[in-house]
This record gives sequence, structure tokens and C-alpha cells, in this order.
Amino acid sequence: MRVFKPKSLGILHRTYSKAGKHMFVVSPIIFFDLKNPASVLMETTGWSLTKKSIGSEEYLDEGMPKARSEVLIFGKVHAPGKQPVSYLEASFSVGQLRKKIQAIGNRVWQKKFLRKRATKPAPFVSLPMQWERAWGGPHDPINLNGTGLMTEGKNGSINISLPNFEYANQNSGFRIKKHEAVGFGPLDISSPCRKIFAGTYDENYFRNQFPDLPDDLSFDLYNRAQNDQQVDANWIGDEEFSLENLHNEFPLLKGNLPGLRTRCFLDDTYRFSEIPLKLETIVFLPESDLGVLIFRGELETSDRYPKNKIENLLLSYEHILDDPREISYYEHALKNRTNYETALGCIMRDSDLSPKKSAEALLHEKYARSDEADRINKSLLDGWESYKQEMRKKNNISIPDDVSPSLVNPESVIAPAALNSCGVDFTHLLEESNKSLQAVAAYLDEPIKEKLASVPSFESKNFDEVEFVNEVVNQARDRSSASDNLRNIKNQYEEALTSVSSVTPLPDLSSKANFPDPISEENLSELRKKELLAKGLAITPSQDSRLRSKFAGKALRSVMTELIENNENLTNRDFSGADL
Repeated sequence: MRVFKPKSLGILHRTYSKAGKHMFVVSPIIFFDLKNPASVLMETTGWSLTKKSIGSEEYLDEGMPKARSEVLIFGKVHAPGKQPVSYLEASFSVGQLRKKIQAIGNRVWQKKFLRKRATKPAPFVSLPMQWERAWGGPHDPINLNGTGLMTEGKNGSINISLPNFEYANQNSGFRIKKHEAVGFGPLDISSPCRKIFAGTYDENYFRNQFPDLPDDLSFDLYNRAQNDQQVDANWIGDEEFSLENLHNEFPLLKGNLPGLRTRCFLDDTYRFSEIPLKLETIVFLPESDLGVLIFRGELETSDRYPKNKIENLLLSYEHILDDPREISYYEHALKNRTNYETALGCIMRDSDLSPKKSAEALLHEKYARSDEADRINKSLLDGWESYKQEMRKKNNISIPDDVSPSLVNPESVIAPAALNSCGVDFTHLLEESNKSLQAVAAYLDEPIKEKLASVPSFESKNFDEVEFVNEVVNQARDRSSASDNLRNIKNQYEEALTSVSSVTPLPDLSSKANFPDPISEENLSELRKKELLAKGLAITPSQDSRLRSKFAGKALRSVMTELIENNENLTNRDFSGADL
């Protein structure tokens, strides 16, 4: 099963069977910034912050359908302004759901005369919200790991500490007969208030139902929050929320949920269908400024292990104020990602699986591409001008003003901001690349003389094939020493000087001339060897080698055969391009 999704969406998926039905469960996850709820975070960032907040022994979600929607909070209570307090009320609200608890400093039971009283609470700045700090004990119906009862511990000691968290109207006076565990976080699945929904595991189950879940299992089992943090209705996704004394910076943190919905589509051999989703769980992790929305959906399948038959799973998310996109839209998006001809263009494109962008956002992206194109084009033109000046200065070659590199099309430019947001669409870039490849292919199909005509400082009409072949053959035959080459150059220079001075007297400039030191015979020979070695090691042939192969390949072969028959030494001879 391949999963295609935006990089800002997380996903959990699993299967279960119950009452003879096989179900595939998918749970898309959205991570958002608590300080700026409209800002959706990357999945990798979300998981990293989640682990930092809940620790390695806790988990975010069980991936199973729940009987009701709920809210969970991981973290601490914080005194406003970091000023120590002994009592502190902390609360949260989401939509119409509200819950308030009281945090109390550390206390113990103290025997005084014939009575036992709670000591005064110690001041605190922050307290971690853990069920070990709430009311409970080995026989508590909610919290087996709590404290508050004077009971014997595992090592025989007497537990006399009182809970740090109680309901706001609850008092731990000794005569109070009933206390309740309270917290904002998830209850363990071993908690009695959850285990009662696990179903019956008796002989009948193992004979007639196993490995399915028990028929009498209730999905209340997978609700992890206390009952007063659950609601029967589904969350909409844009509810107002508030966190009081649960953030280390803001005593009251308020905002609205991002207002997003997720979509999920399954593609197998027989169908492309949508799995209906609902926002089921809201999680706040104030210690990391993180909010989490967990959506849930399930689909009946014909196989106990449907992941073996599901070919593709496509996830997306939309703004709840926008009209839902048609299923055909997402079917086309999946085809683009599975077709080898178009898949590369989608490899970093999340825009078609994300909420529609506003007109302002699209205009901003257009300006960003235009600015980046201007920067690239300026760099190209500046580099071209430097190249023209260098060619004119060093080689006395003047490149015409009407010759210049092609400018970059803004539509094919990727702005740096797009790379950071994973909103890169390679389609236009690939189209421009294909056009360039087609132009190169057409160029390679042209005759050799037409190609040479486009090379700067080379005119095809001046190309003499016979002269070129004779020069190449002479180079292959020539094996004169470096001193012979230098002597020939010197003789040619003196002959030219004599012929000119006989007509026009020349001033004596030798005393003022600054000639470079002549290269030694050893260095010249070594340079020649390295030149031939470089040609032999080249991965692709040079333009000179291509011309040699085209026009003088057979002639060079004849020269080599002749030299071999005459027992001539072939070293330090240039046979590049020979037809061997």
C-alpha cells in the first residue's frame, strides 16, 4: 500500500475484525501552532514536538474508533508570572465543553492528637499533570496509580501523601468520605473504568470469535479521557478554545481551532472511493505550543488484512469554509502521482492536496517567482558580459551584441519560500527542461557543418576538409622532439624577421623586451604526454576528436597500420579519432 499525502499531514492506520466484519481504520492527523492556530506544522515537526511533550513511554492515540469525541491535555499547571502559590485553579474549554480543576502544593497526612489532618500545602511554581499525583489507589475505580489513601505500598511502606489535583469544589479533609480522581490527561487502558468495556474473553470467545474482537466489546474502551472531557457530537473543527494556567508564558491562552477537514481516498483493484472522516480527538500540548487534531474513518473490507490489497491511499485537507472538492479531482491527483510520466512533477507538490489558496497568497507567490527570476537573469547577464570582455581581451574575439543567453521564464522558477513550505510544483520546470532537450535533440540531428557554423569564431564556409585531414595525418606521423619543435619555431621567426627588415628597418627592441623564460625540452615533452593522456581519459570526446573521427578516422587508421608494419614507435603520437 502506497500512501500519498501532504507533508503537513500525519497518519495512523490499522485493521480490526468484529462480528465477522473486517474493518480498515485510518486516522489523519493535523499538527498546529497553539499561539497561531492557523499555522499548520510539518508532520515531522509535529511528531518531534509530541514526543518531547509526552515522553517515550506514552503514546498519542491508539488508532481505534471511539464511542465519543474527546479532549486530552498533556503538560503542567503553571503559576501566573512564575510566582509561587499553594493553590491554583486550572481549566480548559473547547466550544461548550468546560472543565476546571484545582492544583494544590505537596501535602501529607499528619497525626495530631487523636486525629489526622492534612498539612499546609507547599508553594509551587509548576506541577506536572500525572495520574500518580491525583486521588486514587489499588482499589480506586478510576485511578489505580493515585495517592491520598493511607494504604500499604508495594515495599510495605505507608502511603500518606495527598493528591496535588482535585476538583475545584473538593476538599481533602479527613472526614470527607468520597474523593474522585481528576486530571486532563489520558487514563491507562488498565484503568477499571476502561476495562469494563473490553468484553468477555472466555471459552466461548476463543472457540467461536477469536481472533476477532469480542462481540460484547464496546468502543468506549478506546475513549482515553475522563467522561467530563467527552461529548456525543462530533467536533466541527473551528471551535473556540481556552487554556487557563496551563501555559508557562500565558496565564490565559485563547484561540480557535484551525477550521480544517481532512479527506481520505482508497484505491484498490475495484474502486476509487472515499472513506468518510470525522474530527474525533483534540489534543493540547502546551509545553510545546502544539495542538493536534485527530480525525477518524473506517471502511469495511473483504479481507482481514486489506493493506495487502489496497494499492494506494490518498490524503488531503481542506478549509471547512470552502466547498469540498469533487472525488474526480482527487482521482486525477492520484493518477498524476502514479503515472511515471507525471509523477516527478508532483514529488514536492502539496498544493493540490491542501486548502485552496487565497487570491492574495497566489499573487504573493507570483511576485516571489518574478523576483527570483529577475535575480537569476541579472546573474546570467552579468556573467555573460564578463565572458564577452574576457574573450575580447584574451582571445581578441568579439561576440555580437545580439548574441546572449536565453532568459529564465518566471513560471519555471522555484522561489526559496516555496522550497521551505514544500509547495513546489515541478511541472513548469519539467516542461521547460523538455523543450530544451527537444532543442538539443534537433540540434544533434543537424549535419556536422551546420553544427560547426553555430560555434563562435568558426565559420563552416572556411572549413577545408582536405587540408584538415592532411594536418591531422601529419600530426600523427610527426614524432619530433621538443627541441626540434622549438628549433623550427625559432627558424620560422628569424625568416619572418629577415623578410620584413629588408623592406622596413626595425628599431632594436630586444633590450626593452620582457620575454618569458623558454620552456625546457623535458617540460615540453611532459606537457605533450599529459595532453595525450588527458585525451585518453576523457569520458566524452572533445569537439576536435569528433572532427577527427568524422573526417580523418580512416586516414588515421591507415597511418597507424603503416607505422606498425614499419616497426615504428607509436608512443607520443596523437591518434585521437582514429577508426579502430
